[in-house]
Amino acid sequence: MEYPASKTRSLNIAFVVNADHLKRLAEILGENAHPLEYTVKFTDGTSVRYGEIEEVIRQPNSSRRSIVSLIAGPAEQTAKSAYMNLKKSGLPSLEYTINGPQRDVIYFADKLDDWSATVRQWYSPFISWASPVPFLIVIGLSMYIADRVARSYPHFATGKNVWLIVVLILAAAVIELYSLTVLFPLGTFAVGHGEKRHQVVTWVRNTVLVLSLSVVTGVIANWITKRP
Repeated sequence: MEYPASKTRSLNIAFVVNADHLKRLAEILGENAHPLEYTVKFTDGTSVRYGEIEEVIRQPNSSRRSIVSLIAGPAEQTAKSAYMNLKKSGLPSLEYTINGPQRDVIYFADKLDDWSATVRQWYSPFISWASPVPFLIVIGLSMYIADRVARSYPHFATGKNVWLIVVLILAAAVIELYSLTVLFPLGTFAVGHGEKRHQVVTWVRNTVLVLSLSVVTGVIANWITKRP
């Protein structure tokens, strides 16, 4: 006897979905129910329902009216259903719900888990602010910058000018937090103009990481050579 079951899974991951990913998602969801519909929300506040995934892929996705979320699932409520919710900002960024016979729920959960793994980005462990890593990076780099300025301009670190160091730390922290948000986005819909934006962000991020690694390596090497 097949017992009815359901499963909901919420993931706090960074993701990138392109046209191929969306087509594959439509194939998986289409095995469970048909027809499907896709509810797309844009930055201008509008929400539009589409009947085909190709209609979503063909959206301009311009910077002025970019996609911020996508809900994919059956057009009509049925006993067997599978829904996928993707959000550009806010946690969870990816969430799916499956209803149906136990065997089907297990089968589709495995497929959606595999699909989620293909869109997951390598920096996903660091996107949650519950993790101390981003905070430590921001504070550490800010204090390092402030220390270098204080050494180069000693009068900043004395008397009434101490507040300049505090301002410098805060300013550096704000810049770094903004950079983390831009260079390590939570969700990316790489369709239309979004594909080009994703390519640019990826290039800039890789360049910044290489330069940062060079600076850190140089600092460590300098510290080692100056040790007695």
